[in-house]
Amino acid sequence: MYRNRAVDVPQRANTHRQDTSATDDPVNLMWRDAGECRSHPVELFFPDDMRGREHAAVEQRAKTICHGCPVLQSCRQHAINYPENYGIWGGLSPTDRTRLRRRIIRRPA
Repeated sequence: MYRNRAVDVPQRANTHRQDTSATDDPVNLMWRDAGECRSHPVELFFPDDMRGREHAAVEQRAKTICHGCPVLQSCRQHAINYPENYGIWGGLSPTDRTRLRRRIIRRPA
């Protein structure tokens, strides 16, 4: 399962809001065009009507696709900085991103 993998942790987050200037600029969002997810159904990365094992299986499939993506780090950084509250972004679920943000905030400067 993914939670045992090492994660590249971005710089320490501000406890209120991170600087999103790099990810808000449309030019800096061009990485999305190279995302592996673009060649898969959106429902795979944003599974709305699923629960339990079915949801976990779809989420794991999306994470597997992400881990082979050439823009994984850019996508992950965007999801942490923005923050994205739904779907799989940068190989991380909303729960994964929340945990990662908490670790960033707690980490000493």
